[in-house]
Amino acid sequence: MKSVSLSYPDPRRPLSIWQFVRHLPTTIRLFSRLFRDPRVGMLPKAILAAALLYVALPVDFLADWLPLIGVVDDVALLLLAARTFIGLCPRAVVDQHLGQVAAS
Repeated sequence: MKSVSLSYPDPRRPLSIWQFVRHLPTTIRLFSRLFRDPRVGMLPKAILAAALLYVALPVDFLADWLPLIGVVDDVALLLLAARTFIGLCPRAVVDQHLGQVAAS
């Protein structure tokens, strides 16, 4: 199967902060589409949902009122969950949705 060649970076490779911010709307649409796709297994969806739930709930490992440190654990967890989610999704499904998101 031919890989999609787009201006959007490969979601399996690390991004710089500026690349991340620039592509955040596209990434959110991609993740939303993958989350709703029945070809993506329950494990990746559960990992992403658990991370989002952890960030939304008031219970934290490190309290958010601690300057910088309290927010870092939330950001680190979201980034780890996002990389794990995209890594566990079937590559063909990611490529298909990436092409559709980039075309819209």
